[in-house]
Amino acid sequence: MVSVRAGRSNQDPFGVLAPGAGAVSEGTFGRTGGCASAGAGGGGGAGGGGRGGRGASPVPGVPVPPNSAGYLPVDPCTGEAPGSGNGPFGGNAIAANLAPHVVPGAYTVSLVSGGKVLDSKSMKVIMDPALATFADASHRRWNEIILDLHEAQRRGNAMEKRLAAINSDMVNAAAKLKAAANVPEAVKKQFADVSMQFDSVRVKFGVGTPVNAGRGGGGGGRGGADPSNALARTGAVKSGLMGVWETPSAGSLRQVNEAKAALDKAIMQANALMPTLTALSAELKKYDIAVTVPAAK
Repeated sequence: MVSVRAGRSNQDPFGVLAPGAGAVSEGTFGRTGGCASAGAGGGGGAGGGGRGGRGASPVPGVPVPPNSAGYLPVDPCTGEAPGSGNGPFGGNAIAANLAPHVVPGAYTVSLVSGGKVLDSKSMKVIMDPALATFADASHRRWNEIILDLHEAQRRGNAMEKRLAAINSDMVNAAAKLKAAANVPEAVKKQFADVSMQFDSVRVKFGVGTPVNAGRGGGGGGRGGADPSNALARTGAVKSGLMGVWETPSAGSLRQVNEAKAALDKAIMQANALMPTLTALSAELKKYDIAVTVPAAK
């Protein structure tokens, strides 16, 4: 049995350890609640280290750099091979996409390969005694709020990936339609109308730039904070809460509710637009112009 403190760590997110991803060392227990995509929605900065996240001095060697991924590692959150970078499983870490740490309690950590448990260890997580004012009930409530935001963000990230793929095809379709002599004006108008609807939705997920503004590439987000980006707003609110270990204030809870409502509305609007995009895709296909609408996962 290993006892560790439920404190800040660079082992994110925590689920099962991928082969070669390294062991969990004392004092660096990871996060829980699944994973948000490392794509859009990364608004907001990382929570500060130390108690309360306010003005803590840097500690040499902390956080400890993550171990490099081993042979054929797989991110258990995505089921895909990791990318390059300095985040978990070799990917780039974005603070707003991290889940909270686990709450104090008894846990079993398993090393899994090919669906088979190779080894398991028991672990007890305790709260840092220096945070005496952060009682168990307050900690659990804090954790529930963050996990609720994390789940909303996960759904938002899933929609962002679909819209980014569509955005790329819309960019290409716009260029082809300008040069196409065999496409009726009615179809070009249909594309323009749907593009306006698409542009009004995609900005809420930080996807691309307007179809009709001469954009040259799709799928990327814009620099700076965009007030219309509901997905980034949710990530920023979550990061703010995670940076302060205390019971959220009334003002913070209001921000949580507003961010969730805005993202839920954006997801609903995006889902409502999918049939219109599918109809446009079928029409453009007649002229060898592809706009693929990915299925929901």
